[in-house]
Amino acid sequence: MRRLLILFVVALTLLFPVAAFPQARSFLRGFAEQFTNYPTNWGIINGKWSYGSGYLYGAPTASDSMTAVYFKPAGYATLDYSVKIKRVGCAGCATGIIVRGNGPVYSDGMLGNGLYFMYSNNGYINIFKMVNGRFTQLRNWSPASRIVNGGWNTVRVTAAGNMYKMYINNGFVTQVIDSSRTNGVVGITMYSPSTSGNSMLIDWALLTTTVR
Repeated sequence: MRRLLILFVVALTLLFPVAAFPQARSFLRGFAEQFTNYPTNWGIINGKWSYGSGYLYGAPTASDSMTAVYFKPAGYATLDYSVKIKRVGCAGCATGIIVRGNGPVYSDGMLGNGLYFMYSNNGYINIFKMVNGRFTQLRNWSPASRIVNGGWNTVRVTAAGNMYKMYINNGFVTQVIDSSRTNGVVGITMYSPSTSGNSMLIDWALLTTTVR
């Protein structure tokens, strides 16, 4: 009986090797998205999104709104999430990432729940949260010298328990403590005051489920 069981397991391994399921395995531990293929794992929250030449492109479809996407296959509690972004247009407008998000999407493209880490091309960061549709400022706009005005910026958040740490271009910038969000999806977003001249490019997104 034991010999038959071993043979059965070996047969399954030959028919369905682990390498045949790289995405399913990576979703349990995180993901590495290079946008070298059509991004089927990303869903639109708001705005117009397209893909080409290894980039994800986002643009607003309405003035005074958020343009946003999220990673569909999984939600995360403990995470280390980084995205490389280039913002075009409004230098003082917010661009960044969402962690532990969920809930309804409001008419302006804002998720009903989530923590947002945002930066502006003119050199500032901003942190706020949405809880059941209620906006709360966690860190008001403050200067961050590591931001590249008009260029590529890597935005990163780590979350473990109630502790969030924020980084720009591999440099630590601040941290916040908040217990209102414990789990949810991750995303990418920007605010645009008008539809003309505003867009964003995403080079890559990376998430691991361990925080050092």
